[in-house]
Amino acid sequence: MHSKAPRPADFELANIGRQYWAGGHWLAIGRNRADNDALEALVGPEDMLFKVRDLPGPLALARRLPGVDWDDAAVIDAAAFMASFNPKAKAIAGPARVDVAGWSRGSVIITPARQTTLPWAEPTWEEVVERKRERFKVCGDGRGAQ
Repeated sequence: MHSKAPRPADFELANIGRQYWAGGHWLAIGRNRADNDALEALVGPEDMLFKVRDLPGPLALARRLPGVDWDDAAVIDAAAFMASFNPKAKAIAGPARVDVAGWSRGSVIITPARQTTLPWAEPTWEEVVERKRERFKVCGDGRGAQ
């Protein structure tokens, strides 16, 4: 749920849109046009940018972190998940094509779905606190001086 050596662009990305993780797979989904514009501006050479073809709606940026394999199954899963945030794609209630810039196959036909094989979830406060404790142990239990 984090990069061992985050870059400045990672901090910028973490502040844009909705943040979802599935293990080490990181996906940021735009909430509005400003988020979509910011996501487009942050796309790096190793990133993938998802968009439902021919329908307005959110973009999603997948950040490839070291040691995390974005195989075809993970990309297809992320495409189905991000398309579930597109009201027009959901209204179709059937398959939609998602273009994926930065992926060798270029696009995929999916059915939008919030429940996918990968367990996409927003980090909870408890998870973040526990990871910080693990990383920054000061006095034995990671809670600091009491």
